Amino acid sequence: MQINLPKILAQIHAEFGIYDSETFNVSTSQNIIHRISSIPKLANLYQFYTDYQREYLTELQRRPAQYFTQKVTNVSKSVDLPFVGDAVIETGQAKYLFVFEGSLSPAEYLTVTLHSCFWPLDQDTIPTSIHSFMGRGKHLYRYRYECLSINPSIAKHSYVTDAVRIGKTNGKPDFPQNRLLLKREIEQLKPELVVLVGGTAAGTIGDEAESSTLYFKVPFPTKRRSKPDVEKANGKYEELRSRLSHNELFNPSPRQHSYHR
Repeated sequence: MQINLPKILAQIHAEFGIYDSETFNVSTSQNIIHRISSIPKLANLYQFYTDYQREYLTELQRRPAQYFTQKVTNVSKSVDLPFVGDAVIETGQAKYLFVFEGSLSPAEYLTVTLHSCFWPLDQDTIPTSIHSFMGRGKHLYRYRYECLSINPSIAKHSYVTDAVRIGKTNGKPDFPQNRLLLKREIEQLKPELVVLVGGTAAGTIGDEAESSTLYFKVPFPTKRRSKPDVEKANGKYEELRSRLSHNELFNPSPRQHSYHR
C-alpha cells in the first residue's frame, strides 16, 4: 500500500484552514524550511516540507472560498509546522504523537513546533546558525528535550504538533475545532502513545485524556516552578521515560507501508 503523507496531511490541514498562502511566503532568514535544507540528517524532512507546501497550496487553489482560521489566541501567536520523523514519513504511521500547547513564534516566522525538527540531530553539534534561529529559546529547547527523554530514535518515530491551531474571533482557542483536528491526525497516524504536554494540550482532548491509555499527560517543561512542583513534574517525566523505554524495547517498529511522493 502506497501512501503520500504530505498530500494527506495537507488535505486535512487545508480543510481546517490553519495556514493561508502567505504562511509560506516569508524571507529565507525567517523560514525554517530553508534553514534545514543544508543539514544532511534532515534531508527527508526537508523533502517532506517541500512536498507538503506544494500540496497545501494546491489544496487552497481547489478551495477558493476557504475560510482561514483565526490564528492568534491567548495561548498562540501563530501556527507552526508539525515535525514528522523519518519513519513516519516512510510508513505513514507514528509510534509517538507529542502535543504541545500553542506556538509563540512571531507571525512573520515559519518554524516548527518547539523546534522539534532538530530532535533527530546530535544535540551537541547543532550548527550555530540554528542556535541563532532559536534565539533566546535555545537553552529552553535543550531543557525540554531532556525533560521529555527525547533522543534520535524517539524522534524518528514521532509526529509533533500544537494543540491550539484554531482560534475564535474573541482571541480564545476554538477547543471543539482543535480537538477535531487533533483527532483527525491521530486517526490518520495511528500512534501507540499520545503525549499531552501541558494543561492546554490535555484540555483540548478533554475527558478522554483521563480515561484512555492512549494518552499520557506531563507538565509543560519550565524552570519556573516551586520545589514541590518540580518534584511532581520530575516524577511525571520519569514515568514518561519509562513508557518510552518500554515501548522502544518491546515494540521496536510500526507496521510498514511505503511512502510515495
